[in-house]
Amino acid sequence: SHPPSASFAMVMLKDIELAERRLRLLICTWNVGNASARPNELTHWLPEAGGDLDLVVVGTQENSESEVSVSMSPADRTENSNAGWNNPKPASGKNELGHAWDEMLAARLGSDWGICKKITLREMRLIIFARAALLNGANASMAVSDVKASRSATGIASVWGNKGGLAIKLRVGQTTLAFVSAHLAAHDHKLKARNEMCKEILRETRSIGLRDLDVASEFDHCFWFGDLNYRIDLNALAVQDKPEFTSRGSGDGSGRLSAPMAELTEDNVAAAKLQALYRGRTGRLKALVPHPEHEEHWSAVCNLVDREDWAALLAADQLRKSIAAGAAFSEFCEGDPTFAPTFKVERAEGTNYKEQRIPSYTDRILWRSMPHLQGAIRQISLASAPSVSTSDHKPVISTFELSLSNPPALLPPPARSTQTNAPLVQLSECSIVGNFRIQAGVGDTTAQPFFWCYTNPPGVLGGRAPKSGVIKRDRMGGPMSALEKPRDASSWTWDETEVPLLRPAVRGSDLKHVSLILCFYDKDTISANDPLGTVTVQLSPPPSAGPGANQYTIHVDAPLRYYNVTKRTGRFRCNLNIYFGAALAPALARAHQAGAGTKVRGLGDACCGVM
Repeated sequence: SHPPSASFAMVMLKDIELAERRLRLLICTWNVGNASARPNELTHWLPEAGGDLDLVVVGTQENSESEVSVSMSPADRTENSNAGWNNPKPASGKNELGHAWDEMLAARLGSDWGICKKITLREMRLIIFARAALLNGANASMAVSDVKASRSATGIASVWGNKGGLAIKLRVGQTTLAFVSAHLAAHDHKLKARNEMCKEILRETRSIGLRDLDVASEFDHCFWFGDLNYRIDLNALAVQDKPEFTSRGSGDGSGRLSAPMAELTEDNVAAAKLQALYRGRTGRLKALVPHPEHEEHWSAVCNLVDREDWAALLAADQLRKSIAAGAAFSEFCEGDPTFAPTFKVERAEGTNYKEQRIPSYTDRILWRSMPHLQGAIRQISLASAPSVSTSDHKPVISTFELSLSNPPALLPPPARSTQTNAPLVQLSECSIVGNFRIQAGVGDTTAQPFFWCYTNPPGVLGGRAPKSGVIKRDRMGGPMSALEKPRDASSWTWDETEVPLLRPAVRGSDLKHVSLILCFYDKDTISANDPLGTVTVQLSPPPSAGPGANQYTIHVDAPLRYYNVTKRTGRFRCNLNIYFGAALAPALARAHQAGAGTKVRGLGDACCGVM
């Protein structure tokens, strides 16, 4: 054997150095309540001079005197902000900051910090501060670059900016981050509206990345926070198994519905009846819930707060139920709060609740990571600031430690052009099963799905995304009446000729550092293709493959993730067969003999052909 070369040793040392780098960031969300925040209130949650932080991300709602108009056209939504990032100005000066709130934050952080990006929409604000060393590029491995922002108004007619979301994406070194600050629909019965707003925000902010992927599906890590307005509902928890709530009645003949905890979401019968109860539209249901009157419900929740029974409060939390049901924020993580609900409180120090609203965890901080980067984020703290007294919300603050990404090196151009070393990823037995009940504008019988293939990190499959063939629904094997047809009988199947062969430009041993993102669409010949969702799979070998394996199969059976929703979206099933090393040449020969990928059109890169 030969000793490693000096260049190889330098690469290894660089990998170790990058693997040890950590980014510390703070995220704060606060509904300011259209009051004038006081500078001394920052001392309760923002360390002086930033402490040991590298990034500070602050999203606020009902923060008056913003600079942006109240409504906007689609052309107004995106801001490309790549210029001038290597020469940041100090985060001070009214002309630069343009808002008293920004000035207070900048003064607290001091001269060693600069503004990375800020974006506003009416009374919503999102601002990111970074240490000057990250902004001026002094350390390339942690330099901030590729900054872009977008906004989405989800208020009246989807143009009024009283509700909506603000999104900023950036790169720190080679790590891509997305931050979404949102203000969603208020009131207990607006659960469905809240979940719909999340989808609208993701649709309207796609311009900051690839057109086929939303901000929660493309980048290494996505943080989503804000006044999300999800409420605590003890009545919903109590009526899970009551037939009076979980049946539609005898009118439509459908009988009783099964309603486990995860299913009690915005489109469930029980939820609809609870909404009717809260709106005062029915009196006969009051005898069926434990807290039919608002005052009783408020007192019961306050009793749990006094006992510090955080687990019981979270068990009745609308957001947690929506996540469990796949109705919103699929694949997102959230720390468990060990503090009192942050809304609706008296404008005074401490946590004393106003009787007009049920105390709730409306102010939230969540995050999602790519499958191959699970574990890269460590939540250090999650807290509220009860001493802040100017608003009817308390700020929520979380600090994180993030291991910076170290993407695998791409194979050099000669190997990429001849494909002699690139692994083979062959998809087989690909199908979608189920009905597209959530996706807008897609018919079960007329859908013609296809998919694009992307990766994180990007570019592993070349400059042009491979694309599958367009297929029609499978035949059902004979005529069936409407009553005989299974509810989820629809299916679509690709054969091996209709699926591209993928040739990732990395070493086989580096596939564990790559996630494959399959992005599904319904082909529309008249208008734009309708998105169906994404499925993301880490290309690492399963435990059954054993050490040193040069071929293995990943079995995929996952719901389509449609703008953070996985409930009733259809399921994608396939086998990912992966070959490299000594197994590569025989696999390529078999694929060529079978005509794999020969019916795939519109592919211009060598990354997806048989070579």
